[in-house]
Amino acid sequence: MDTTTHPGGNSGSESTRPLPGKEQSPLVAGHGLAKVARHAADLRHDLDELIGQVPSLSAEALTAAKDEFLIKAESARHHVRHLREGMREQINQCVDATTERVREQPLKSLMAGIGVGVLVGLVMAARGNGR
Repeated sequence: MDTTTHPGGNSGSESTRPLPGKEQSPLVAGHGLAKVARHAADLRHDLDELIGQVPSLSAEALTAAKDEFLIKAESARHHVRHLREGMREQINQCVDATTERVREQPLKSLMAGIGVGVLVGLVMAARGNGR
């Protein structure tokens, strides 16, 4: 498991805990997006087939095909909703972990912010001089 080591309390000992976001299920990462993409591709294929068959279908068969397509579309909507909720939860956990880390080590966080600001400033200044 990926972990980070940080000072643990006043004793100077070190403790290990998971990095933020590493304990997440793979659903949110790549598997969920791949599943939604497969559903979208399947829906496109099914719709293309349905459109091709429309002239030869009876009213009853057309209604059945439409209902089947709508069920598949609802399933795809459900997967997108589930993925969105998982991503929202993961983002909230990352925000909470970052907030906790800043509270634990405010000086280190401040120095990191200053360092990033200086680097961004240098890059922007270099781009401005290269015009």
